[in-house]
Amino acid sequence: MRDKAPKSTVHVYFPEASCKGTKINLSEDFYLKHSFQRNAKKVLKTYGFEHQKDFLKKYKKNEHNDQFFIVCDTDISPSRNNIDIVKRDLNSYQAKYPRAKLILSARSFETWLCMYNNKIYTKPFTTQGVLTDDMQMNGYEKKEDWFKKNAKYLYDNYEDAISTSKRSKKNVFESHGLTTLNLNDHPGTLNSNIIHQLVTLTPFTYFDILIGELMN
Repeated sequence: MRDKAPKSTVHVYFPEASCKGTKINLSEDFYLKHSFQRNAKKVLKTYGFEHQKDFLKKYKKNEHNDQFFIVCDTDISPSRNNIDIVKRDLNSYQAKYPRAKLILSARSFETWLCMYNNKIYTKPFTTQGVLTDDMQMNGYEKKEDWFKKNAKYLYDNYEDAISTSKRSKKNVFESHGLTTLNLNDHPGTLNSNIIHQLVTLTPFTYFDILIGELMN
């Protein structure tokens, strides 16, 4: 009997994540590990800022048709004085990891959680507090215990969230003339002009693409 082919792995790098040893302290990581790690059809490996050498090593080795993602927020400050810094960072990630898909959320990961409301979300960002209220998830905290407690709900409803995310992106992108961007898959390497438009645009998220890769 032949050995089963090894599962491909989804490698996810969070350049914004602080770490304590192997522990990654980030909402996105809590979400993926507690809601999807056991249920995913592919192996999930995550990396914080301090683990970037490990991510780079796996990226260069590129075994078993592994997939590589870099997850980050636009995180534009209220004064918008850090736009050039955000654009520079995104371009540098793409230059260093050209095969990796850039999973952007504008302006933060909570935009993705808003998609669980099963209705198009196109409200421009005002404050993080307003965005959190728009999620309509009572008691939400950017803490691991919240993601543990709500893991089943977040998993059970991810397909609706993916559908809502695609519909929301379509509405937002088309209203800003970004009609060439693929809504059903990641568009690949983003040129500087597209990055500028995406960084200054709200709300949208590519988190649906990452979840789809894990579950297919």
